[in-house]
Amino acid sequence: MKCDLIVIGGGSAGTSAAVEAARMGARVILINEGPIGGTCVNVGCVPSKYLLKAAESLRPKVYPGIRISTGLENFSTLMEGLKEVVKRYRRDRYEKVLKEHGVEVVEGRAKFLAEGKVEVKGEVIEGKAVIVATGSSPYIPFIKGLDSVSYLTNLNLFSLKELPERLVIVGGGYMGVEMAQAFRRLGSEVVLVHRGRRLLSHEDGDVSAEVESFLSDEGVEILKGLSPVSVMGRDGDVKVILDGVTVEGSHILLATGRVGNVKGLGLKGLGVRINDKGFVLVNGKMETGVAGVYAVGDVKGKPMYVYTAAREGKIAALNAITGAGMDMDYRAVPFVIFTDPQVAGVGPTEEQIRRSGIPYEKTSIPADEVPVEGLLSGGRGFVKILRGPDGKVLSLRAVMRNAGEVVMTAALSISKGLKVKELSEAFFPYLTHNEGVRLAALSFEREVRNISCCAG
Repeated sequence: MKCDLIVIGGGSAGTSAAVEAARMGARVILINEGPIGGTCVNVGCVPSKYLLKAAESLRPKVYPGIRISTGLENFSTLMEGLKEVVKRYRRDRYEKVLKEHGVEVVEGRAKFLAEGKVEVKGEVIEGKAVIVATGSSPYIPFIKGLDSVSYLTNLNLFSLKELPERLVIVGGGYMGVEMAQAFRRLGSEVVLVHRGRRLLSHEDGDVSAEVESFLSDEGVEILKGLSPVSVMGRDGDVKVILDGVTVEGSHILLATGRVGNVKGLGLKGLGVRINDKGFVLVNGKMETGVAGVYAVGDVKGKPMYVYTAAREGKIAALNAITGAGMDMDYRAVPFVIFTDPQVAGVGPTEEQIRRSGIPYEKTSIPADEVPVEGLLSGGRGFVKILRGPDGKVLSLRAVMRNAGEVVMTAALSISKGLKVKELSEAFFPYLTHNEGVRLAALSFEREVRNISCCAG
């Protein structure tokens, strides 16, 4: 069987690449193993945010004179609802889209025989170019005795039928903090173990401190600077031995990072370079260095966001089909951590900027200086902006309710080279969280607590 483009992997990156090529009139064959949609839809973004939203509903914002009683009635029913949401997203956003664009989907595991030649279930498929979009899997560290207990990762966490009585989470990154809050609010006791000296080690200390504070306030037990040495016990009664500390739990969740899905593909035999973490090395054009072979999405490593993966797929398809020679631009990629309050940001951290030697100024305002926060109880966090000597926005970090809806203002400012003064002089609707960006920008010049609600 011959085609113009072979895409291996049916997640966001692969689907984006396949659809983009099909829109240009190319014949595309997409080879996929497992449920279409990849990690994000099936065992990542969609189910995790479903759980977070469900858990958030158990902590309603209460106003004077209003009494609300909530509680988890049936965890199993909640998880059945999760499955239905995943199924709908998979059907409507992947299966239907691929079908409507005429992409031929072949189920099975692909293996390279040569450049442009792939075998799946004994059938040989030839393409003028191949895009590898096989995603990533949980990294499982060596912990003595781990293989003797049933541990959780994102692959099986969302198949739970009973709420864990006491959940031990190993790893204090995005997934660790999100699931710690979700399961604590759902009613589990939660212990969060992190080997670093602060949660979200990749972020600035003020962000980490704020997240640690609100998780602790909600009853999450946080143990930092400790790594699991061994695990013992049986299902439902697990003991995790750390460096001099023993933690007991009913379940253990590993949120310890990711590795690229390259096993069995035959990439090394082609000469494709793979780093020690199992990720394919590419350039900005998504090229692997082997003619006609591209890699996109999680299989190539960071950034691991569904929206960057989709863009990478599009770029690779354009380059493969038209020879456009386009490069990815990661300068203004925003991120959101969907805790409550949310954490959002764009641009380098303050610590990264400081290490680079770039001169900068910063400002930070408390979230409760944003007028909309005065309508709600329990607000906390801050909005921080860094600017360069030319006055342009370098980065933003926000810990605040709806921070994810705020971050794009800063992302567009960075991508378009706007100055902080332009943000402070722009019109922002009153009583929106996005107004926090303007107020933070204005605070470079004025003390925002000393101005009227809408003054500029």
